[in-house]
Amino acid sequence: MSYETTWFSERRGYVRCRTIGHSWFDYDSTWTTTMGYPLTLRCERCGTERRDVIGAFGQLVTRHYHKPENYDLTPGEERLARSDFRLILLELRNEDRPPQARAI
Repeated sequence: MSYETTWFSERRGYVRCRTIGHSWFDYDSTWTTTMGYPLTLRCERCGTERRDVIGAFGQLVTRHYHKPENYDLTPGEERLARSDFRLILLELRNEDRPPQARAI
């Protein structure tokens, strides 16, 4: 097994979210708002928080995302298409399988 830097390991974990989307669950958070009711969802894979403000009639007032460190691309880093992330995910899944179970 080769050594991976923490940065690369974290970024590798974000591939699933960038490929198939976040896996949200409701989450208790400490942020507050003066415009309505706070509703926080958190991704179980990458830790991104979606912070919604809900109005008195259930309408969405605002939405903000609080992303983990290194989730966003750095300046100059190429933005990949979702199809590219699918190929990366397939490659990562293939690496995690024993040799006899790998796709050709």
